Amino acid sequence: MAPGAAELVTEVRGKARTACFSNSNVIHWYSQRDHAAIKALFDVAFSSHEIGEVKPDRAAFEHVVRELRVDPGEIVFLDDSESNTRSARSLGIDAHRVRGVAEARASLAALGLAAP
Repeated sequence: MAPGAAELVTEVRGKARTACFSNSNVIHWYSQRDHAAIKALFDVAFSSHEIGEVKPDRAAFEHVVRELRVDPGEIVFLDDSESNTRSARSLGIDAHRVRGVAEARASLAALGLAAP
């Protein structure tokens, strides 16, 4: 896990429900050194091998929206892939392309979800 990532998620979790969405397979998902720590940080964890859909497919984001039971506009999605953020935006999700913890913090701070 990148330095500062856990702290940022913990900070946001105090203000909003948190979820992660990973394109992964069963071997990689469970063999990650920090798998348990990652899952513990989030209220909900979506992995492509469990939901049967992968980013950037529209169906993957539709699945997440259904499971979260919120309007897509209430979801803030951060990802380092332009194709993933573009797909999320097509559903009305507030998607931001970020590279690294500093950019993620800046995006979340602009939304009032994290300190700058």
